[in-house]
Amino acid sequence: MKKHSIIIGIIILVITSLLFYFQPLKLSNLVSKNSDILVTRVELGIQNGEAYNNSSTYNDLTDEQKNSITNLLQSYSYRRTFGTTLSDGSLSGIGDEMIHIFIYEGSTFVHNISISTTGSISVDDKTYTMKSAAQLIDKIVEIIDN
Repeated sequence: MKKHSIIIGIIILVITSLLFYFQPLKLSNLVSKNSDILVTRVELGIQNGEAYNNSSTYNDLTDEQKNSITNLLQSYSYRRTFGTTLSDGSLSGIGDEMIHIFIYEGSTFVHNISISTTGSISVDDKTYTMKSAAQLIDKIVEIIDN
């Protein structure tokens, strides 16, 4: 009977640990109202048989754009994967577009977020997954293009 109780306890501990590990993480926890945000947009593809990589950097965002991006990030979350703890932040199968968000507090670099249209996301050199990543990229592009 004691052995049975120990096994049930271990199972409950494993399930609880997995639920905690895979709980959604908020993107808004990475940025504050005082953060300085830099954005780089990368478009990848093939045109006329040639690969292309178009990159646009947005270092001079207005306060309104920064606030809009900060508010937008409150609506999105990401999750760990089984490989997150062992990952190096590299993304594979990135799709045709990526957004890189660099967050500073004053002159101190705080966070690096890379989001691909396939739902792969890298935060501070660890790989995660995200639903609606393509939608988030589209909304960020809309903010920085206006």
